[in-house]
Amino acid sequence: ILPPVNIHTTNIPSPHLHNSGSKYGTLCSTLGVRFMEETLAIRSVIKEKKAAFAKEFKLFDEHIWRHFEINGQDDRTFSWKMTVRQKLLTLIHQVYKDSNLIAVGSTVNGCGSYNSDMDLCICQPYENQSFEANRSYSIHVLRKLHKKFRTDWRQMFKTCQYIPAKVPIIKLEMAAPYEELEIDINCNNVAGIYNSHLLHYYSRYFSNFFL
Repeated sequence: ILPPVNIHTTNIPSPHLHNSGSKYGTLCSTLGVRFMEETLAIRSVIKEKKAAFAKEFKLFDEHIWRHFEINGQDDRTFSWKMTVRQKLLTLIHQVYKDSNLIAVGSTVNGCGSYNSDMDLCICQPYENQSFEANRSYSIHVLRKLHKKFRTDWRQMFKTCQYIPAKVPIIKLEMAAPYEELEIDINCNNVAGIYNSHLLHYYSRYFSNFFL
């Protein structure tokens, strides 16, 4: 279940599309999406190349699909990852009892492979029970958990790092019996949850999504 989110957005029309009259320009302006109409030209280039090199593109598509069939994440791998997610959530509840831990990225969007890492988002209520992506708050939550991971629960991990990136994360390398799994955990990056669900249903709707 996705957490309720307070989202405040500001629509900024792209200067390249203002008063352009293009259907793409109108839609993007309405949604507040920055869009360069010049990029549409690549579609005609791709169409020309696919017509000129039909055999090569067909073979390329087949190789991509074969790679996915051989290496794609199966139900067993997904279940294995969800077991780890639940174990981590049980530990996290000892520190933040109201939090949730949601899988995002390739694990849930349909693009995962058997050896993909797992991206997780801690949803920890902020002020007024919102899940605001407040960087200083995210850092506070992750640093506190990182300390617990490295002390009280260190036997679960081969390595445990706090990385103060633009989106701060805890990077984990699991110990036995989950030693093949690497995990990145962020805090309240709720947009990533919605994007993952969007791609999940997109991949289920379009049979050629992976091509």
